[in-house]
Parts: sequence; C-alpha cells; structure tokens
Amino acid sequence: MNKFTLGVALAALALPVAASAQQLPGAIVAIVDNERILTQCTACVAANAQLQAQQAQAQARAQALGGPLQTEEQAIRALVAAIPQGQQPDAALQQRIQTFQTQQANAQRELQTLQQTLGRNVAYVRQQIGERLQPIVSQVMQ
Repeated sequence: MNKFTLGVALAALALPVAASAQQLPGAIVAIVDNERILTQCTACVAANAQLQAQQAQAQARAQALGGPLQTEEQAIRALVAAIPQGQQPDAALQQRIQTFQTQQANAQRELQTLQQTLGRNVAYVRQQIGERLQPIVSQVMQ
C-alpha cells in the first residue's frame, strides 16, 4: 500500500512538470464598451438626438392630453360630490362621465402607441449599430 501511495505521489509531482512543458499562448482579452459606443460614436450621437427629440415630443403630447383631462376629472368629481347621498347622477352628468372615460382611454392608447414606437426605434438603432460593430470586433479578435 505504501508503494502505491508513493507511486501516486511521485506521479502527481511529475504532472505539473509535464504540464508546464507545454506552454499555452498568452490570453488576449478584449472589452467592448457598448454603452460608450452607443453614446459617443458619430452616428450614435445623431441617432440619440433624434430619439431624444421623439421622447420630448411624446412627453409634450402627454402633457397636452393630460392637462384638459385632469381639469375635466376635477370638475366631474366636484359635481359627483355635490349629488345628495343615495341619488344617482342625472343623464347629462352620466354622459359627461362616459365622454371623459372615453377621452381618457383614447389618450392612454395614443400615449402607449407613442411609447411603443419609441421603444421600437431605440431597438432598431441599437440593432443597426450592433450590425456595423460586429465586423469591427471580429477583425480585432483575429
């Protein structure tokens, strides 16, 4: 048993010597900072400016839609609060509430569509940059 253990120990000591005889090439590590590329390349700066303009337009539209809706909501809440307890709103107020709810739903749909469009535009820009960046990264890797 001691001879077997001694043989295994000698083999284990010889293994690093054999492994070190085969020199591995030095590792090369390349880091691609995508965020930096997306914010600093010439095409990216232009694309980001357009995307920011689209975002600003979406925010302006949200404010344009939200202001009148908020005013109308406050007016309707005041009218509903003035109704004596136990009574229902009259037909005119019910119609006004229904019109408000329709306008609110339409505004939400419009804003959601704007946000989806903006999201698709951002994804498209990133895809285009990635497609143009891939050959450069491949060339540097070789």
